[in-house]
Amino acid sequence: MSVSDLFIRRPVFAIVINLIVALVGLLGLSRLAIRELPQFDLPFVSITTIYSGATPDLIERTVTTPIEQAVSAVGGIDTIVSTSSEGSSQIQIAFRAGTNPLNAVTQVRDKVGQLANVLPADALAPTVAQLSLDAVPVIYLSLTDASRSAMEVTEIVARVVRPALASVDGVAASQTLGERRYAIRVWLDPWALAAHNVTAPEVHDAIISQNLSVPSGTLERDGRKALVYTDTALLRPEQFAEVVVRRGLGDDGLVKLGDVARVEVGPESITNAIRIDGRGGVAVGVLAQSSANPLEVAQAVRALVPGLRGLLPAGLTLDVVFDRSEAIEIAVKEVAETIVVAVGLVTVVILLFLGSFRSSIITLVTIPLSLLGMLGFMYAVGYSINTFTLLAMVLAIGLVVDDAIVDVENVQRHIDMGSDPVAAAFIGSREIGFAIVATTLTLAAVYLPIGLMPGLLGSLFAEFAFTLAAGVVISGFVSRTLSPAMCSRMLRAKRPDGMAARIDRAFARLARGYARLLRGTLRFRWFVLLGSIGVFAGGIMLMTRLPGEFAPQDDPGYVIVEFTAPSDATTYYMDELAARVDAAFATVPERRGTMIMNGMSSPTSGLGLLLLKPWKEREATAVEIGARIMPVLNRIAGARFTLLDPNPLAGGNVAPVQFVVRTTGNYENLSQVMEQLRDFARRHPAFASPALDLDLNTRRIDVVIDRPLAAVVGIDIVRIGQTINTFLGGQQAGNFGWEGQQYKVLLQIEEQDRRDSDIVNNIYLRSAAGDVVPLSYVVSQRETVGASSLPRFQQLRSARITSTVAPGWSLSEALAALEQEAARILPPGYQVDYDGPSRALKQADASVGIVFLLALAFIYLTLAAQFESFRDPFIVLSVVPLAMVGAAIGLLAVQGSLNAYSFIGLVTLIGLVAKSGILITEFANQLRDEGHELREAVVEAAATRLRPILMTTVATILGAVPLLLTVGPGARSREDLGAVVVGGMLFGTVVSLFVVPACYVVLSRKKRKPLVSPPPIGEGAKG
Repeated sequence: MSVSDLFIRRPVFAIVINLIVALVGLLGLSRLAIRELPQFDLPFVSITTIYSGATPDLIERTVTTPIEQAVSAVGGIDTIVSTSSEGSSQIQIAFRAGTNPLNAVTQVRDKVGQLANVLPADALAPTVAQLSLDAVPVIYLSLTDASRSAMEVTEIVARVVRPALASVDGVAASQTLGERRYAIRVWLDPWALAAHNVTAPEVHDAIISQNLSVPSGTLERDGRKALVYTDTALLRPEQFAEVVVRRGLGDDGLVKLGDVARVEVGPESITNAIRIDGRGGVAVGVLAQSSANPLEVAQAVRALVPGLRGLLPAGLTLDVVFDRSEAIEIAVKEVAETIVVAVGLVTVVILLFLGSFRSSIITLVTIPLSLLGMLGFMYAVGYSINTFTLLAMVLAIGLVVDDAIVDVENVQRHIDMGSDPVAAAFIGSREIGFAIVATTLTLAAVYLPIGLMPGLLGSLFAEFAFTLAAGVVISGFVSRTLSPAMCSRMLRAKRPDGMAARIDRAFARLARGYARLLRGTLRFRWFVLLGSIGVFAGGIMLMTRLPGEFAPQDDPGYVIVEFTAPSDATTYYMDELAARVDAAFATVPERRGTMIMNGMSSPTSGLGLLLLKPWKEREATAVEIGARIMPVLNRIAGARFTLLDPNPLAGGNVAPVQFVVRTTGNYENLSQVMEQLRDFARRHPAFASPALDLDLNTRRIDVVIDRPLAAVVGIDIVRIGQTINTFLGGQQAGNFGWEGQQYKVLLQIEEQDRRDSDIVNNIYLRSAAGDVVPLSYVVSQRETVGASSLPRFQQLRSARITSTVAPGWSLSEALAALEQEAARILPPGYQVDYDGPSRALKQADASVGIVFLLALAFIYLTLAAQFESFRDPFIVLSVVPLAMVGAAIGLLAVQGSLNAYSFIGLVTLIGLVAKSGILITEFANQLRDEGHELREAVVEAAATRLRPILMTTVATILGAVPLLLTVGPGARSREDLGAVVVGGMLFGTVVSLFVVPACYVVLSRKKRKPLVSPPPIGEGAKG
């Protein structure tokens, strides 16, 4: 008995179990989170070590290399990237997708903790922090006030704004951009220190010893207890100025801090600064929890803003300056609207093809049931509503009706042949049951390799693959349960003069014409197959012309540019540079706002964020606007500009080209080779503003210590380094408390004194004999050039070329150009590697081919099991290469690229185009089992199945057409996916109508091999 027989007999049962599927889906819809991307584990761990006063080469040798060697033993690491800079080591560890974040950071901490006796004693303990690929603020608030300093605004943010944000559900953390934290700045006067016979270390130690918070207990008096407070802590600049630093020759015989320094409340650092729409201010970025709905978090923050404004002082303006959730919401809305449009188009197609309202209802009911079933599946396995699961729903619309179309069309055919509806439902559903199961399993099988892909691509597309597979399985379930039951109760014989009959006659004429053409074609079947091979060869040539990238350059609603000044640029220089960037952005007519941020990753670098008008209010895309603004920025002298790719799939706000060269040799030779490679990139049209991260020409003053003389005088070498660092770099001398908060006390000389190249001659240290000795007595200065930072990649010394890809070129073409030049100029001992989007592209290229072959293998094995034949699957899959040709034509038509989205479309095509082959092959086998001759069987099967093939094809194509028509964020990605499906299905289906029958005649057995039947019960061997 067929599965459908049960539900034809029990239609209420069929309705009930399908309603249960719908109810589970509605429950899931009400509880599913909405996100931009699927949630996945791709941990990043950073290790920061401060070693004040140490040079980059000392940092590399004593800090960076030991830590790298220790943490390299941790499992699951993809890349280790480090930078050894003046006074600090920064190591970034990227783990492979699927690595448990908590385990990763725990293991790294354990390895770093074992280095306590290995790292320099003067270096601070390394700080290990866990990062995330999606740890990007979802909404930014700005605070501006022309009458208040950045310090005052920062204080208000810390005491009012950020605590309020922390109470919002779903908020993980907040970041203050452009902050200027309060600090007690002790500006040392080198000449006053010398005059009073005081050294910087003595000032430091005096402040530490006289600025204490000491509990004093309680005192009982008159039977009552009283807390005792001793004012050992310093709170105000005037109190710090009274600190005694040495007994000397002052008015009262003491040297106070105010005698040798100027004490004030000032900013802890002035390298961080932000301009918001041309005005100075402070911004707050709000990060959502990984499990939270970013749309709800952004809405909650927006709802909080009016109340926060009431808590702020008069004159301080609080606004939402940038909301990333807008792009997420619009992208989700666009895809949701695409679903509605696709449903409408598919409905029209079904009505036109079937010509019957009853038949259309039976078919169309599959769509909401399948979509709701997909939502229920997503809820059950912990998925979210995101770009990928919504794209799965869009493609599902054209797929889920296929099985019902085939079932309805076959049952209706039997009714028209004279059977009553119930009998026709039994006969028709049994006939087509095998084909439906085969196509369902085939489509489900094709997505399994996608979901099991390793790396970032597999993590991102698992939800797409499994959600779409679930939709296909649910549609197959509906077509085997509810559709036969509805057919038996709703279908009727068509009136000879009705619309349905006229459509039937039109399709009958089309089928007869197709059968005549097919018979003629089969006489030249070898020419058909050879021609197909030629077309496929041409398709391969088309594929090679397509550009390659990991993810398309979409329009997120903003343009982001990184700018880098010379390593000796001052804070004033950076402020002027930010103003010029802001002025360049002001020339863009599509501009909605700007944020210019200095000192984000280093004191001499910054980011420029150009916020654009809503998508429907401008014609130019963010990519086009970025290409237009770059020549304007490049005319600004004294800075290097790089247009960043904001696509989160590509790593988010990084340069697409990340070409790394590693070596076991020295940096000098590496620099020479990489400068040649950079100069090549500057000449090549594929690159826009290429840059090199290794610069050995930074102006540097080496202080050379006469160690024997220092030992004779009795001056500690470490004291020399610490004193120079105190004067020039600044040193913390404890903290001070105010209104419940802790702030730093910082020692340093004035900025104008730091610009004096002879300042070292005015620094004094105390010898072992107690005398003050000028530092120049034991050191000498030598002006030279050197590295401001030393990069490493995968535990080797490295340098990288970073660049934006020029318009008209692709990332794959740019990397190929660099690879070719590197092969020509790199000496032995140098290795090429990749990072960021370039690495993601290379990893995807390495796995895509394997996954594609796995998808074919899964489908082949599934079909072999279904058909009980190893030949028939080759017949079914013969059209797949030709569908790839159609996909290439589609991508060329929309100027698309080979990327993660188009790859998903290509894998999807395997299952889609195989459906027509299954219908023809399965029915031809049935006819041959009934005694038909091979060639006539395949002709009749193809002609009989022509109508459902065309219906399912047109439904699938029109279901994907809205993907080609969307605008806004993510439109480019959707367009590439739609182009592959539409082009591949259109071309693949047309050629399948001739190639599949030709392959059937050539490959199928001349005689069908019957299945082995068991002997009758009781007729076993007799003994």
